[in-house]
Amino acid sequence: MNRTVSAPITIQPDHQDSMALRDTGVIQIHVENSQEAYATHIQAFKLAEDHEILLPVMVCMDGWLLTHSYEPIKLEDEALIDRFLPPFIPKYRLDPKKPLTYGSYADDEVQEFRLMMHFAMERAKAKIEAIANEYKEMFGDYFGGVIEEYKCGDAEVVLVAMGSVIGTIKDAVDELRANGTKVGVVKVRSYRPFPGNEIAGAVKNAKIVAVIDKSLSVGQGGPLATDVKAAFYSKQMPPVLSCLAGMGGRDVRIDTVKAIVGKCEAVLETGKISDLEYIDFKPEYIFAS
Repeated sequence: MNRTVSAPITIQPDHQDSMALRDTGVIQIHVENSQEAYATHIQAFKLAEDHEILLPVMVCMDGWLLTHSYEPIKLEDEALIDRFLPPFIPKYRLDPKKPLTYGSYADDEVQEFRLMMHFAMERAKAKIEAIANEYKEMFGDYFGGVIEEYKCGDAEVVLVAMGSVIGTIKDAVDELRANGTKVGVVKVRSYRPFPGNEIAGAVKNAKIVAVIDKSLSVGQGGPLATDVKAAFYSKQMPPVLSCLAGMGGRDVRIDTVKAIVGKCEAVLETGKISDLEYIDFKPEYIFAS
């Protein structure tokens, strides 16, 4: 359950906490709503226990906005869930006949251990999709993929974001399109492994991409935007506008999304793009001497 990181202390959500774990070898899947959180938790067991993966999986859901809200949830039959999830058969176990060392000291082999984690993370991309399709076959609902595209086919402006803000962005996209503005959104479900090629494929026809981060890598900028820019490197891709919004639980409203789209249109008109846009920040605080 995503919460912002102290100081100052707060119960409000953003993605600061899980971003701090992005390089630990933990798979991160960010969900949009409670139903998706429920389905993804079931799928996460199958992913984490797969003998070709064997990495922890975090299902990231926005604290307060999702954890402390009410909405109807479809609960699946436990017998079907038992059928969907195979019995837990650990690849490695404590056995006096086959002794193993856990939490061992490593020196010259550390590089190999990290690469093993990296390769397992890369394999997880295809597993996430395959498990989601298996879930759909058994339960009838699809919650999966490393990304989800919404009205991106002809979009000139594409927004990229994660988590519960996606619902608001979709509503804003519908309103903007009703007024003739061609906008779409890419929802990033899998932050690790990072779906760089998939995002690039989804936005290749756009004129500009705006990445909305709910966290800040201090001294660098938006982590999601940084990864998107890296994925676009050396490719003929649209420019990326990095936007900070919704940190510390500050509301991202439909008007907020429209303002970001307006900034994208200004970039296309003037050709000038900033390194980082502060959306709905209080200037008297952040620009004080």
